This record gives sequence, structure tokens and C-alpha cells, in this order.
Amino acid sequence: MLPQARSASIATPVSARDVPAGAAVRVQAARLASLDLIRATAVIWIFLNHVAERLFSFPYIANPGAGWPPLAERVQQLQPLAGYGVWTLPANILRYVGWVGDQGVQLFLIASGFGLTWALLHRYGRGTFPLGPFYLDRAKRILPLWWGA
Repeated sequence: MLPQARSASIATPVSARDVPAGAAVRVQAARLASLDLIRATAVIWIFLNHVAERLFSFPYIANPGAGWPPLAERVQQLQPLAGYGVWTLPANILRYVGWVGDQGVQLFLIASGFGLTWALLHRYGRGTFPLGPFYLDRAKRILPLWWGA
């Protein structure tokens, strides 16, 4: 006997014409599971960046500064690690993946911006976008945390 497939309800966007004037309607925006996965990957990547920089120091190639060593020393730092036995390969993978983990910040910001835009388009469609209430809601969420930090 085959298991029964569950039917999923799909939320349809509500336009301004369907809502009576003055009615408060909150439409649940569709979540994209793949977007959550991308953001989780970005957070893990950022974490690995911090771990790699603590364990293996900062890569000279990616972090320019006033006290930069000569080019030969910067290039030598990119050589694979050796002498860790069975941990040599995992240590090198962590080191290289962690060193490029700065890209995780950009990935997270892009994915979050896409998710925000996706939710707004899903909620308002081609209707009028209330810019004032949108920024007021954002300020209510962000400013108390900012002031408290």
C-alpha cells in the first residue's frame, strides 16, 4: 500500500482590491527552503573563516596592511601545510575554505536581500508598496537592538 500524498495549501498574494479599506491583513510570505540553505551555508562559511584565521593566522594575500611582508613570504604562506599525519588534508581544507570565508558575508547579504525582495513581491505583487510603514517596521525591529548594543 502506497502512502497517501498530502496536499499542500499554497498562499496566494492578496491585492489591495481584495481587502476592504481599513482592514488589517497579514499575508504569510512564501519561504524558500533553498534560500535558507544558502544563508545557513554562508553562516557556516563565516564561522570557518574565524576558526581558520585563529588557527592558521590571517592570509597575507587577502588582508593588505602597512606591515606587509615581501611577496615571496606572502606566496609561501599559500603552500599546503605538511607534517600533520592523517590531519594534513583536513587541516589544509579548513585553512583554504576558511581563508576565503570572507565571501560568506557577501553571500549572506545577497541572499537576505533576495529573500526580503521575494517576500515583498509575494505580499504586494503589482500593487502599491507602502514605503513609509515598511521603513517604520524596519526601524522598530533594528533600532532597539542597535541602541542596546
